[in-house]
Order: sequence, then structure tokens, then C-alpha cells
Amino acid sequence: MTNCKSCSQCMSGGDIHCHQCYTEAIRIGFEYALETYGIWKNGERFIGCLETNIKEVLERFDQEDMAQFLSK
Repeated sequence: MTNCKSCSQCMSGGDIHCHQCYTEAIRIGFEYALETYGIWKNGERFIGCLETNIKEVLERFDQEDMAQFLSK
């Protein structure tokens, strides 16, 4: 048994981080990318050519549980 390098949770296998920490890291990275590359307009940040509000994009990401899906 090894321990997760982030939360010290005991886990089997040779992974460096547990599935939960990996999922959280994906979510944090996705939000960081949106904040970095979003476009400011009238005090709000928008994403893409359809100018979707960043909050809506993050809500959809969470509703579809994409971090969990991508961490597999």
C-alpha cells in the first residue's frame, strides 16, 4: 500500500495521487485555464466565441461531472 502525496489517503497501486485528489486537480486546472484565457467584457468574464459567462461554463462542467470523467 502507498499513500497519496496530496492527502495521505492509503491506496493500492503505484499512483502518486488518489482518485479524489486527481479529480480535484483537474477541476482546479480547468477553472484556472478559463480564468486565464477568458475575455473581460463589462466587468464579467466570458468564454469562447459565443461569449458564455464563466460561471455558466463552470456550472455545466460540474453538472456533467467532467472532472470525474476526465480523471479515469
